Amino acid sequence: MSNKAISIAMETRLNSIQPPLATAWENVNFKPVAEQPFKVANILFAKPENPSFGDDFFRQRGYLQVKLCWPQNVGKRAIFERAELIRQYFNRGLTLEALGVATIVEETPEITNGSIEDVWFTVIIRVRFFANIGVDVGVIPAPPIPSNPNDQWAEIGW
Repeated sequence: MSNKAISIAMETRLNSIQPPLATAWENVNFKPVAEQPFKVANILFAKPENPSFGDDFFRQRGYLQVKLCWPQNVGKRAIFERAELIRQYFNRGLTLEALGVATIVEETPEITNGSIEDVWFTVIIRVRFFANIGVDVGVIPAPPIPSNPNDQWAEIGW
């Protein structure tokens, strides 16, 4: 349940960035449109940390990896502007809440150099996070969730 909550929080935040950009979510059908930029989103979880004994507390770490894919030979300005926008949207210290779990952006997101992958020019952004599970850590209130959360999260594969 904690990984689901973390994923929902991070993916919902990513999905709200304007202007919108087509997204290949994990295990959701997606076919890129030729010459149209898009992004690929993945959540990668690390081994949980257990900093205490005698309780159910653990710390889940990981990162949201966003791969931006732009057509080749159009320059790099637009792709790096989008990378910086994502970095700003996931500023260090940001706390996101979903399903009662607070997920905290631990560091300023990293942006890689550009590279060529198939017919795309790509840049990767990594947003490192952690969530303390099993204790009341004080959650910063999130925007209200619609009455049917499945509608809100259907687009990102939940």
